[in-house]
Amino acid sequence: MTKYSSELKLQVVQEYLSGRVSYSALCTKYSIPATRVIREWVEQARAHGLESLKRKHTKTVYSLEQKLAVVDYYQTSGAGVVSVAAHFGISSSQVVAWVKIFRTEGVAGLRPKPRGRRSTVKHKKTKQVKKLELSEKEAYQQEILKLRGELYHTRMERDFLKKLGAVSKNNLPPKKAAVVDTLRHDYPLKELLVLAQLPRATFYDRLKRKDKPDKYTALKAFIKKTFHDSYETYGYRRIHVMARRAGFKCSPNTVLRLMGQLDLSVTLYSRHTSGYHSYKGKVGTVNDNLLHQQFNAQKPFAVLHTDVTQVRLVDRSWGYISAIIDEASREVITIIVTNSANKEQLRLTLDDLAKKLPSGVTPIMHSDQGWQYQTREYQIRLHAMEIVPSMSRKGNCHDNAPMESFFNLLKRERLNRQPIKDIKELKQIVTHYARWFNHDRISLNKNGLTPIEYRNQAAA
Repeated sequence: MTKYSSELKLQVVQEYLSGRVSYSALCTKYSIPATRVIREWVEQARAHGLESLKRKHTKTVYSLEQKLAVVDYYQTSGAGVVSVAAHFGISSSQVVAWVKIFRTEGVAGLRPKPRGRRSTVKHKKTKQVKKLELSEKEAYQQEILKLRGELYHTRMERDFLKKLGAVSKNNLPPKKAAVVDTLRHDYPLKELLVLAQLPRATFYDRLKRKDKPDKYTALKAFIKKTFHDSYETYGYRRIHVMARRAGFKCSPNTVLRLMGQLDLSVTLYSRHTSGYHSYKGKVGTVNDNLLHQQFNAQKPFAVLHTDVTQVRLVDRSWGYISAIIDEASREVITIIVTNSANKEQLRLTLDDLAKKLPSGVTPIMHSDQGWQYQTREYQIRLHAMEIVPSMSRKGNCHDNAPMESFFNLLKRERLNRQPIKDIKELKQIVTHYARWFNHDRISLNKNGLTPIEYRNQAAA
């Protein structure tokens, strides 16, 4: 090991503390092989003053208690070898040696060695070294140190997992690097990297990237705004369409990745929604199924779908929603909310439809075999409006899939996400949703158009 004079140590430390020279520059200037050496001198000077750098000409003998104190501080403080050495005013090599001995031999290995020179006589037969036995006090000290070390590492693991869970559910290297950077002032970096299963080079690479300007800042802000403006119903595909419209040059995978970083995900499509069943057998006219699940209409107002669904309210009553949509554009043409699924609701629905149907059209109106659609009043009214009735087969909801799909979206995207107090609030929510659905909600199978945009484009 290279020995350095007290004068050199003082000069190097004073130059560094002046704030004008770096560790690397001092290493080059004074031919010192590693910055760790100078860092150790500086830490020691800060802790015990410049006088501590002068070479001691007497050998210091350390007691077992002093060595155990060093080992315990190293295991539980989170300080590095250099900091521990500066704290106790000893060399870093002594800290490393004592910690290594404690881990391999325990407390007994740190006992002070007998004084005097070792025998130089060479024995023909190597004597078998007896395993050192611990006294009761030493066994107690060893157990205490071991438990304190385990407690420290358990605390470090707890803090790491707690921070990691708070940052994100996706435990990717950037998230891990951010957590390690937060905890590195409380725990040793080396042990944190082992716990995070993160290579040292990856950690420093992530720190370097963090200081660089994020080229996706504007896109991330747009993604967050679009996601929340859609009432958290848009996935990455729809947001990608909106981003392209807004002038961003990005791929769907980029949007997906950024949504993962922002912890944005659509979770409302995994809940079961119950439906309303109005079938009461054959109570009137049952019309033929004219569609046979061929939902391929491209011209607006050529095929219409209608149905009724129910919603449970906070005041323990039910709200009933009757709607008619256009198969080609998926536009909600009319939607009526009442507190009963009766003939009056059916009349209001058809009255509203009559106001909105363009003149000269003779659409097909497809429904299920609900009792209200079999009534004489319904059949006569459709005939008067020049609408051709069509009905699903008994008990086959797939025959009216476009209507079932709309009600499913209505419930998942709006109604099931908040408690609805009464029928008045239900009307407000449904009306607002229908307006947003028609004018703002884009559809990927309509090339990213809203229902109104599709209708206008088809009419042009």
